[in-house]
Amino acid sequence: IGPHEGKALMIATAVGALTTRGQLVRMVLFPTSVRFKYNDQLPKVYLILCIYMVFLTAIYVSPLMDLNSWIATYLMVLNTIAMCLSPMLPVSMVMGQSVTASRLEKEHQIGCLQPGRIPIAGKISHMVFDKTGTITKDGMDFDAVVAVEGACFGAQTQFELDESENAAAVNMEKVRTAVPARLRHALASCHTVTTLRDGTPVGNQVEISMVSAAGWTISEKTLTSPGGEEVLEVVKQLEFDHCRMTSGVVVRVVQTGALEVYIKGSYEKIQSISARESVPSDYDAKTQKCAKDGYYVLGIAHKSLPASLTTQQLADMTRDSLESGLGICGLLLFRNEMKKDSPKAIRELNKGSIKSVICTGDNALTGISIGKQCGIVEKDFGVLLGDLAPGGGGIEWRDPDSDSLKLCDPHSPEFCDWQLAVTQGAWRHLHCHLRELEEIWTRVIVFARMKPEDKINVVKYFQSRNLIVGMCGDGGNDCGGLRAAHAGLALSDAEAS
Repeated sequence: IGPHEGKALMIATAVGALTTRGQLVRMVLFPTSVRFKYNDQLPKVYLILCIYMVFLTAIYVSPLMDLNSWIATYLMVLNTIAMCLSPMLPVSMVMGQSVTASRLEKEHQIGCLQPGRIPIAGKISHMVFDKTGTITKDGMDFDAVVAVEGACFGAQTQFELDESENAAAVNMEKVRTAVPARLRHALASCHTVTTLRDGTPVGNQVEISMVSAAGWTISEKTLTSPGGEEVLEVVKQLEFDHCRMTSGVVVRVVQTGALEVYIKGSYEKIQSISARESVPSDYDAKTQKCAKDGYYVLGIAHKSLPASLTTQQLADMTRDSLESGLGICGLLLFRNEMKKDSPKAIRELNKGSIKSVICTGDNALTGISIGKQCGIVEKDFGVLLGDLAPGGGGIEWRDPDSDSLKLCDPHSPEFCDWQLAVTQGAWRHLHCHLRELEEIWTRVIVFARMKPEDKINVVKYFQSRNLIVGMCGDGGNDCGGLRAAHAGLALSDAEAS
């Protein structure tokens, strides 16, 4: 926060389990206990059985029933006590749950961490779905790039999506000839992908698909183009920051010595940190159209640094300084295909009167598009998108399918039957103003740009409405929500999930 006696001074506001990440870890390790009504009422069941036992015992020892032998009377009373107060009742319940968990694993390859939650899974009324890796396939295909030069969009460069050698060669040629140098260097360097000894790429699946399309060779801190005519040296890596929602890299072009900074993030974030004069006038229209078409859209921004800067000077530069004065150089479009069985699963849930919602970290328009394809969002009704108004004064509702910027009232007769989608900012506002949320929560069908703690809050809010809530995700950043739900299903083979 500032110098103190010639030294930097830092104040820690939270440590350990008190931090946001610490609270998430605690949620995973020690999930909220789920109290079942049957278990809570079990003492009452035993009380009724005790009364029944006393009643039968009184009949056996009374003159009303003469068994002509005290031994017979003793055995009948003992049998009544064993029948009414059987010590095997709790054991039989646990055994039933264990057998059910065993059948799930043997017949359906579903591992169960808490068999005690199996009985309540049959009473679920609301299902919360993650999008990527759950409704859609695990990986993403790098489908296209759109270059930006002189604050104008260029032509969209489409890539081949099959994994044949011929398609790889075609994609590398397109990157070399059709993609401008700055965007080409961004594709090759702005990632955290590494390679094993056999050349197998390791890292985020989205970045792996991007690097594979570029075709550059990764060798420690050096990146080489397929023909060897271009070489980039990685000078500084900027890891993904959950607060900033960006990642980046500083590279030196070996041939010219030029220093280049590339920052990657959601297209909204890249727009907000880039210079206004570098943003195309139709930027919003272009990105929203891509999102409506089901694309996962990322933005890339760039700036040049003085070539005379030393390695130490670069190391001393703050991230704020590196992310200032940027200019947009392109959009990255990833295609996230839906799983073939997702629509069928949603139809089966609808038949069982189970309401489904999408809670994703992706863009709201992409979430709505995927929701319509799988059946979570009804096509017969419109969808209003709510976002936090500038200045945080409330929520602004708009029709995402309309080119008009006109605000809509979700309570008006015209829109009272429409479904609703909310962004992270809108959800947090509603979560702090419960009276507003109570009026519309039954209509909210898509929660977008959600962080792990937001997914937990969504699940907990549904539970506060006395609903039995299930969640289905990929076991990654939604593990907190999976633990918080009455029944969580992680679609992952990883033991950690």
